Amino acid sequence: MAQAFQIVSVTRTLTNWGHRHITAIGTAPKPGFVDAWSVASVLKALAAGELFYTVTNLGEPAFARPHRCWCGFETIRTTASDAITDGMENLPIPDPEGENATSAAS
Repeated sequence: MAQAFQIVSVTRTLTNWGHRHITAIGTAPKPGFVDAWSVASVLKALAAGELFYTVTNLGEPAFARPHRCWCGFETIRTTASDAITDGMENLPIPDPEGENATSAAS
């Protein structure tokens, strides 16, 4: 049975071309599952039928899907257009010390 994981934080890495890619996510705690995922792990889980989602400002789910950037990097996003924020823009960046989380849009 497929599991659904709520994305609560993202890690973005700057590319050589000056834009950022989601390279890892954090999910809400769920017994028996990890809560820190690399994008490679997320892509594998998506291919196996698992679901990852964020909650929009309207309280609706926005489901993550695989995305291949124009630069060739394999990542995830929740929208089909680069012109629209992907629903993960304002999620906090995980702090390894558990303090001082900041917005991913920073």
